[in-house]
Amino acid sequence: MAKIALRALQTSATTGVGTYTLSASAPTGWQTFLADSNISSGDSVYYLATDVDFEAETGQWEVGVGTITSGGSDTMSRDTLLGSSTGSWISWSTGTRDIVGIIPASGFMLGQNNLSELTSPSTARTNLGLGTAATKDEGHGNGLDADTVDSFEASVYVVKANDETITGANTISGNQTFSGDNGFTGVNDFSGTGGRVVLPIDPDSFG
Repeated sequence: MAKIALRALQTSATTGVGTYTLSASAPTGWQTFLADSNISSGDSVYYLATDVDFEAETGQWEVGVGTITSGGSDTMSRDTLLGSSTGSWISWSTGTRDIVGIIPASGFMLGQNNLSELTSPSTARTNLGLGTAATKDEGHGNGLDADTVDSFEASVYVVKANDETITGANTISGNQTFSGDNGFTGVNDFSGTGGRVVLPIDPDSFG
């Protein structure tokens, strides 16, 4: 994934559509791409190349992703075109243009994506790069820990260990194993063929 170079600006006199050769320094108030501690030689970065003169309303621009490489003169390849004033790579004529580190629109999660993620898990997975990975349902309102219940709801095989307290009117069916100190209050119905209920019993209670 391309990186964002903060406050980076270098100039280039490269002509045609080839790799940009960058100036050795940046203007006052700016820094070179590789002066950003987040950027290393060989990294892909977002950039804007432009010679637009706003006052004269002339010039062209190009937004893309390029690979920054250190050397006697730093260079930036032109890898992916994101947009330009002509709709294609700019074939630069003689002159100097600014190469600026930017955050393109594609670097943001736009509002419409945020809204769709609220109602569409598949969209959320796609936007997060998870593909068709399953989502985890933490619960179903059964009051039991979802990690214990998931994948066993059909047969209701429940394992409750250590000290547990279940209150209210509860119906638990299927194969059950209870260990530790367990307190059950309210109306409780334990059913199911082969069900196992293991409760602590004090031997002294038998005399």
